[in-house]
Amino acid sequence: MTSAIKIEEDPSFQNNSSCADEKELESTFNTISPIHSKLHTSVRNVVNITKATWQKIGRFYSLCKKPSTPFVCFVLGYVEKNYLIDQGSFNQYSLTIKVDNATECAITNLLESCPEKGALSPLNKSTFKCGIKYDKAFDEASRKAHNGEMAPFPHVSDVRNITGDIPKDLCDLPVFEAPTLTPNSLVAIAFTMTNYTFKSGGISAKLEHVYVLKLGEDSSEVLQTPRKKRVITLSDSDSE
Repeated sequence: MTSAIKIEEDPSFQNNSSCADEKELESTFNTISPIHSKLHTSVRNVVNITKATWQKIGRFYSLCKKPSTPFVCFVLGYVEKNYLIDQGSFNQYSLTIKVDNATECAITNLLESCPEKGALSPLNKSTFKCGIKYDKAFDEASRKAHNGEMAPFPHVSDVRNITGDIPKDLCDLPVFEAPTLTPNSLVAIAFTMTNYTFKSGGISAKLEHVYVLKLGEDSSEVLQTPRKKRVITLSDSDSE
């Protein structure tokens, strides 16, 4: 289960990304909702991060703000591929989104600053991918209750209709069913980043939570998690 995640909005918000296009950012978030604006200006949003650094925890580096505590970041974008329907034979979930130029630049800068970034990255141009293993998304009791059955990713919240007071703690938001998340939906993803050294090495973005801001109009494509003959295990760090 994921722990409580707070928006932590900065009231003196300034866009800290040196490559941010402010006109583009204005057009993409101001007209959606108040919570969209708060997520955009949150100090957890990757375009606003200034103090997080890569710290070695055990054998791996994680992006942290506090010693030995992986920092939960936000990224906003539009859904390209939803593999949250079930855990599949990989025993993991993933979500791929398209991000704007400012976000792409901010993530690139964070990845490049890792002392051991390896060859593989969660960012491919403007496409960002997060994932999490099944046994990290559910506790042992829940996995036993599933008894091998396919289960959707549980940590998805519906924030489309929140127009009044916005809770600082996001754990009590309405639940959104992962299989109904369609392409082109506008979402905010909470995630952590850790490097790994398997084969050529790289950095993985561990999915913590998904917040649905606007549902996409394209509902024609529903993706099932790919079936594979073997399980690839990536190293995940514990979230804060």
